[in-house]
Amino acid sequence: LLAAATIGIFSKESGVVVMAAIFLYDMAYCRGTPGRIRVLGYLAAGLPIAVFLWVRSTVIAGLPAAMIPFTDNPLVGADFWTANLTAVKVLGKYLWLLVWPANLSSDYSYHQIPLFAWRWGAWEDWKAIVSLAVYAGAGVWAVFCYRRSKPVFFCVAFFFAALAPTANLAMPIGTIMAERFLYVPAIGFAGCLAWAGWR
Repeated sequence: LLAAATIGIFSKESGVVVMAAIFLYDMAYCRGTPGRIRVLGYLAAGLPIAVFLWVRSTVIAGLPAAMIPFTDNPLVGADFWTANLTAVKVLGKYLWLLVWPANLSSDYSYHQIPLFAWRWGAWEDWKAIVSLAVYAGAGVWAVFCYRRSKPVFFCVAFFFAALAPTANLAMPIGTIMAERFLYVPAIGFAGCLAWAGWR
């Protein structure tokens, strides 16, 4: 686990999701496991992450603050609600790409995804509302499945955890949308499909 976490986090920052995966797996399947064994697992996964964050902060400390260009991520120039509702719409686009990946793009920069414009007659704005409802439903479904279907709980929760760092909700990142951000969350999505097929 130590070696896998080290390779993962130093290859790509999204490797930090390993901590969420371990925590969610423990919640779903290992409630009776002795705490000492679980702590060793968290230490093995957490040590390389702590080293990576220390190295990263040391390197970045000597550099000027990086500015996110508006053309790469228009959310940086939007107000709080517009930015977050647009980010939710992007989350819906991610989910739709997993269901039907017909229209792929290597570039989602400026104006490829219109900002939420508060026009209730516009389908672009309704996409954000539909996306919010779908994700809220998925969250409720995961909680409902916690005692009834551990695989569903784990896969849905993992999907959320893997998508969170690039969701532009907690803080804006360098791009409004990129299909590569779906690589890790797609594991949770595929797990749900496998469960549905098995059922």
